[in-house]
Amino acid sequence: MLLCGVGASLHGQHIGSRFRPLRLQDATGQLELVAPRSHHYKLTIFVFLDAECPIVQKYAGVWRQLAADFPQVQYVGVFTRWNSKSDIAQFEATYSTGLHLLRDCKGRLQRRLQPRVTPEVFLYDTQGRLAYRGAVDNWFFGLGRYRPAATDHYLRDAIEACLANKPPAIRHTEAIGCMVGK
Repeated sequence: MLLCGVGASLHGQHIGSRFRPLRLQDATGQLELVAPRSHHYKLTIFVFLDAECPIVQKYAGVWRQLAADFPQVQYVGVFTRWNSKSDIAQFEATYSTGLHLLRDCKGRLQRRLQPRVTPEVFLYDTQGRLAYRGAVDNWFFGLGRYRPAATDHYLRDAIEACLANKPPAIRHTEAIGCMVGK
């Protein structure tokens, strides 16, 4: 599919704070309203991506599996302004993530959430509040350094907690990945 503790202070958005809708471009250049609350989905995950980041590329299968396991969650892949429409199209053709892909060509969402690396995830709960921010899991523990398989599944655990109307046990982790340009 090709398209573009509570109150603890983090970079940008705070855990527990609500998300204000904004417009981003889909991969064809059309503007699309982006908001975590939807009558179609219970939760929304924003994941910042870079088409050239090897870590982002390795997570393609993880996104497909999460989408299969949790179809009630909206998955939005956000490319920064440094990825062109053709970069995004080629990325999706190669990796088939199943994410709803958007391009943050003006950097609005990037300035609001302030991701440090790609991939970095932001999970919003049923009330549109930031419930979890950070790494998908502990598969990567450094640049170019990863385990044969993840042993801690931070995002999966946070999704399950939010779907059960509970706060995630872990609400913030440090994501490992490629630096996000400013």
